Amino acid sequence: MASKTRSASGRSIALAIVAALAFAFPRASSAQERRPNPWAFELDALGGYTMVDIESWSRFRRVDARSQDLAGGLGRVFVVRLGQLRVGAEAGFQHLFWYQLEAQSPGLIVRRRVNVAPRYGGVVFRLVERSRLDVDYGFGFHSFDETSRPGSHFAATFRVLQWRGFSLPIGARFATILDEEAMMVPIALKAGVSFRR
Repeated sequence: MASKTRSASGRSIALAIVAALAFAFPRASSAQERRPNPWAFELDALGGYTMVDIESWSRFRRVDARSQDLAGGLGRVFVVRLGQLRVGAEAGFQHLFWYQLEAQSPGLIVRRRVNVAPRYGGVVFRLVERSRLDVDYGFGFHSFDETSRPGSHFAATFRVLQWRGFSLPIGARFATILDEEAMMVPIALKAGVSFRR
């Protein structure tokens, strides 16, 4: 009688385990299916202004002409997720400012215009991601003619139009570029196109 009881209880435990696995497996599968895809691709055009002390940065006491208007373009690709954050790479260029130097000699005036337009490459983290609003933080290096300088930025984006993964985002970008002579602070509005899955 005891052996029959143990056999029945063993069958009951086995059936309970099978039922629990059968109940849990679809839930785990559906959770994996709902996991967001990390992949996204975005392109932005930038326009704005660069805050910088040009005389200190250029090491010239006198600059004859200047413009601190900013223009450029950036692209970013998100490839992985760390928890809820998308993580990716960002690259592009920004024309930060230009200045003009002038030298005079008897009967001759020589003018030289210097354009400051470094290339940029770095890592970007999507800190906030809503149905239409994104907030990013990134850091990387700006490559000038003879050197590279570290920098970081925050950006906020609002997607105006959305259709099947495509969207038209607009936003703002606030950055800092560290330099031994003078820090640069590019502030820009941006607009572009994005695709994400």
